Amino acid sequence: YQRRVRGSFSMLKALFLIALLFTVVGCALYPKHRAGPPEEFADMRIPDPAGTLTFGRAAEIDFSLDPVTTSTIGFSTPLPVDSSVLFAFSLYTPYENILNLELKNPSGESVDLSHGVEELYAIGSDGEVSVPVVTFVFDKPQVGVWHLSLVSKSLSADQISNITNDDVLDGKIVLYNHQTNLYLVSHLSTYELVEGNTLGVVAMLTNDVPSSSAVRSQLSVANVHVTKATLDIEMPDGTEIELPMHDDGLHNDGAADDGVYGASLLATENGLYITETILEGFTDSENTIPFIRSTQTLIPVVPNLIDLNGKASLQPSLIPGDATRVSISIGLDISGSISDRDYRAYAEVYGTDSNGQLQPACWLSTVIQIQDNQFPLELNLNWLAQKNLKEPLVLKNVYIDDLSTNFPVTEIDSIPVDAHNFLPLEKMMSLMSVEPNITKEMRVGVIPHHYDDPIVHDEAAPTLILSHGYCAGSNPWTKSDFTNAAFFLDAKKNVDHNSFAKTLNSYTQANGITRCGFVGHSQGGPAALTLYNNYVSCLDYGASGYLIQSVGSPFQGCTGAGSAANLIKIFGISCGANTDLTVDGSKNWLKGIDAFHRKDVYYYTTTYKLGNLFGDYCNLAVNLVLEWPNDGTTEISYAPLSGANNLGNTEKWCHTTDMGYPAQYTDSNRNKKMNTQAAR
Repeated sequence: YQRRVRGSFSMLKALFLIALLFTVVGCALYPKHRAGPPEEFADMRIPDPAGTLTFGRAAEIDFSLDPVTTSTIGFSTPLPVDSSVLFAFSLYTPYENILNLELKNPSGESVDLSHGVEELYAIGSDGEVSVPVVTFVFDKPQVGVWHLSLVSKSLSADQISNITNDDVLDGKIVLYNHQTNLYLVSHLSTYELVEGNTLGVVAMLTNDVPSSSAVRSQLSVANVHVTKATLDIEMPDGTEIELPMHDDGLHNDGAADDGVYGASLLATENGLYITETILEGFTDSENTIPFIRSTQTLIPVVPNLIDLNGKASLQPSLIPGDATRVSISIGLDISGSISDRDYRAYAEVYGTDSNGQLQPACWLSTVIQIQDNQFPLELNLNWLAQKNLKEPLVLKNVYIDDLSTNFPVTEIDSIPVDAHNFLPLEKMMSLMSVEPNITKEMRVGVIPHHYDDPIVHDEAAPTLILSHGYCAGSNPWTKSDFTNAAFFLDAKKNVDHNSFAKTLNSYTQANGITRCGFVGHSQGGPAALTLYNNYVSCLDYGASGYLIQSVGSPFQGCTGAGSAANLIKIFGISCGANTDLTVDGSKNWLKGIDAFHRKDVYYYTTTYKLGNLFGDYCNLAVNLVLEWPNDGTTEISYAPLSGANNLGNTEKWCHTTDMGYPAQYTDSNRNKKMNTQAAR
């Protein structure tokens, strides 16, 4: 084989590069064959769900309006108040203009509701898609059970029928108790969210103040009396079920009677499961101070189509004649059509040292291209040569993600690599000039330098791309603040980061953009990083400067993403819920984003003027749900991207329009600065 390759090297390499040129320039994307040192293993492995917590002091109460009299409809609910400092509630409903509200305190006295703050809750990143909300705040409230009643004005029989005879929720109430330090903390029991697997949610109450980096085992269980623990689930087909949560040691809840609750469900269908964890009870031993807390979690379940079968073998490099690389072919069992799905594989390579012991060499990852029930991972032999390792090779901690969710669909602890009938790696490495340091080619594979071809490159094409975020109705950036720029728009769409990235790439190709920098708002930042990380694109040819800049991007997700899912349904918004923007989805997306690509991201954040919760805010209703401080959508504690460049926070700018301060993307000073410092 070696003699045949050497004899035809020039022709084969030329044919390969020509094919590569058409792959990258045409409609298809060329995935990067990425790699990194063992020091990065921990960041690239599947995270522990117990280290990704959803938490809060609020409770959400969904409701439907039912007939009260022959001419009115309504809803009533208790509101348990356990704070003597402050409590608040927000009402979200498209029927607010026909409803009369009545609130009574625990003594049965009617309470004045003339001070409600009316706002718009932004669903889309540019404020064009939003829902109305009214919020009421009460200082020094009486502790106990309050009662809220909603009763409509007089309606016709047809009006009542139109509202009550559908299966859609009619509204949501968010109840918030301030300065009680009683948090509900919940997390998923597994991240392998595949049809046929068992899903689960684990929850507990704590008086500790959680953080975005907290692990459940680090928190103490609150000394409260839980009278009811439930997991409400909306199935992908719209069916609603209620499961009791148990503290019996049999539901992924740890030991029996330890204050940790769990519930599980077999995923019988693929699609989105919308869950709400609700714990109710009393904070005191006399059962006089009631409480209710809830958290929301989105669980995207994908079809069970592929499985790692435990087989791997050494093959020639994908680049004919290349003596510095080999391909590791990994076997799959496939049980259905996968033509419309994108998968990413990850594996850690271990080689054998002079003492016959396995030692870590590197990790490998790529968006896989499956053929004949197998896919290749490219291994640059410098990873082995630099550590004096050779075969036998073993792959460890191997997994495959479905890129529509970034959650793993199959994993295996260890796969031995069959090297029979292949030239010994030690022999190949002896013929190499070993790189003394880790090079770019070792990190990202072979990047085709085709954009220097005058047939391909268009000097008149823009060199800076500006993108909107999730569900935006328009590109929000001020055009006069930027030069030689292209303003990308894919209006009112809900797409995962990978699909967003592929759409961005198609846009650049259609507009002749072959080298670029990028400025993204909100989800536009993670989408650009996904493109840069996973695929060869114009970002790989940007000149010196800040390659990817973002404003208001929730790189670690948003705790309000689950709450927004029900609002989307209540108000009939077409965008749909986005699981990549949840804290669980973002944690799993981040495991696929390596340090080499993160370092080229420069991000900005904004907030309201920092101070008391109700003294200043971007959106009052949002502050009942999100962690503080925030910009009305993105929380400061979930904005940082480890390994990237934090360019600081600016106060008195909010995420989008119709908030307490101007929209962050209208800051002309920052826009012009980003324009100047952008790579092009």
